[in-house]
Amino acid sequence: MLFFGARTKEELPYFGPLQSLPKDFIDINLAFSRTPDAPKRYVQDVIRDRGSDVAELLADPNAHFYVCGLKAMEEGVLLALRDAALAAGLNWENI
Repeated sequence: MLFFGARTKEELPYFGPLQSLPKDFIDINLAFSRTPDAPKRYVQDVIRDRGSDVAELLADPNAHFYVCGLKAMEEGVLLALRDAALAAGLNWENI
């Protein structure tokens, strides 16, 4: 499962190759924060939208999470992961 954010679709450096990967290989979730005439969407918004699926991964001791991006986005992503865990009844402190 991949969550990837960019200002616009045109600024997403791997948009073409990402879209050509088989859907049964990777679950791609894109967030664009500066699309004209559309509300701002950030990675943490998309994580919350997919909360139940994310919670399944959080509950799996063999799952791994990698976050890459600006330090300023870290808190929002961690809060979204915490919200997904808590909504699923998981103990966030033990994840």
